[in-house]
Amino acid sequence: MVFDRDDLPPPVNRFLTERHLATLTVVRADGTPQVSPVGVTWDADRRLVRVITWAGSVKARLVAARPGAAVAACQVDGGRWLTLSGTATLSDDPAAVAEAVARYTERYRPPKQRDDRVVIEIAVERIVGRVPADGPDGGRSATADPTEGPDAGDRAGRAGRSGEAGDGGLR
Repeated sequence: MVFDRDDLPPPVNRFLTERHLATLTVVRADGTPQVSPVGVTWDADRRLVRVITWAGSVKARLVAARPGAAVAACQVDGGRWLTLSGTATLSDDPAAVAEAVARYTERYRPPKQRDDRVVIEIAVERIVGRVPADGPDGGRSATADPTEGPDAGDRAGRAGRSGEAGDGGLR
């Protein structure tokens, strides 16, 4: 299900603030995916996902080599999942890093102190997933009509089946 990033339902916003790890997928120069477990934070006002890391990490080097490249951050908890995709940039700006560390600390815990801390910022263009409106194992999806949106055709036949995660996340 595709969500309007400017008007996320309350269950989606809650899911993005609960303590869950995620994966960050960045594409290597040879076209293969580099998937890293990460902590992410969501800035709804700026439609921005932040990932703190260190300058020498593989994910930081890949983003630095291709600023503006498409990436995806995926968070999963049982049947609930979200993929936030967009373009990534790497920043070592002290103010940007401090903001990212503060948000990470609020969602998770204070990170280890590092002199080479950087932040990957993802300008989110698309949010897809499945977040039940009535809890982690609830039956209703977070939007009113699962047959709406650009992927409605391939979801319509599956609407109402239990145990399926919307479009399966296999796009």
